[in-house]
Amino acid sequence: MTKKQLLEADYENARRGQSQQIRKAWERGSKDPKKNKEEAEVTADEDIEMQDDDGIEDKDFNAIVKFLAKNRRKLALNTMHFRMGEHVLLAHIVACGLNVDPNVFRAFLKRCQADNKYFK
Repeated sequence: MTKKQLLEADYENARRGQSQQIRKAWERGSKDPKKNKEEAEVTADEDIEMQDDDGIEDKDFNAIVKFLAKNRRKLALNTMHFRMGEHVLLAHIVACGLNVDPNVFRAFLKRCQADNKYFK
């Protein structure tokens, strides 16, 4: 074999070895579905409840609603018919120009959920 072919064979063997390690790790992880389910529940955004003692003031709530209404096309809110993490939505809104504290935004979302308005 030429030197090039030897290098290619070494590369392919290393790739296959890595692939085999990944498959073995996957199989080990899937043998205990209860454990995997518990881990998934801990890391899912929807299962983590943040403690929030503070409500949101009406002026802050109305300011956020006004900003969202004014920039709904720029934010493409009408296309968001899927679950989205709070931090992703906040980053999207902040990138559009609203400077809001994450705790205030969390309180805003909780109030929206309680009132069943704007976001579900």
